Amino acid sequence: MVLVGFQCWFVENLRATHYANGDPIPAALPANVWSTTTEGATAVFGEGSSNCNESSPDGDACDEGFSEDAYGRLYNWYAVDDPRGLCPTGWHVPTDQDFQHLEQALGMPVEALAETGWRGTTEGDQLKATTGWFAGGNGTDDSGLGAVPGGSRLFFNGQFTNAGSTGYLWADTPSGASYGYYRRLSFNESRVYRGATFVRTGYSVRCVQDPLE
Repeated sequence: MVLVGFQCWFVENLRATHYANGDPIPAALPANVWSTTTEGATAVFGEGSSNCNESSPDGDACDEGFSEDAYGRLYNWYAVDDPRGLCPTGWHVPTDQDFQHLEQALGMPVEALAETGWRGTTEGDQLKATTGWFAGGNGTDDSGLGAVPGGSRLFFNGQFTNAGSTGYLWADTPSGASYGYYRRLSFNESRVYRGATFVRTGYSVRCVQDPLE
């Protein structure tokens, strides 16, 4: 783990296949099931699919062995928000506010925190790992989080896309009835993107420690 400001964060993306209470998270869903499920689910980038595109400079991210090792697993927002807990006991999926605290600790102006779209200056570079990003778009990793470009699984057709070039991290904060907030980092951007997307999308998760009582 790494301390940024007053928060302790995982230094790798989550790879959990079970909720904190021990129940299995549905996995290895075919594309047609992924795109219609209303339950929590997890996937490894590229698993069992020819519907996959990637741009990793270090290997074939459509190979699930490579991608799980490099990027962890992808989860839909139903898994993120499940009351059984996606992160280990004592940890949780960061809320939108948790991300704002992180971004502020890295120097993002207060007035930019709640904006949508690309915000800040170099906070994205401070979060990104120093290797593994397409076209030399690596970060400085001043935060110590070593964020990686784990790509995503699309909600409408189950396609795996953007590993190597883009990293997406869920926030456990809803936006309306069918969307959840997330953060995006890109090989060609130094800033951090804040937005909301459909709940059946597959994104990475980075856990943050629960506040001390």
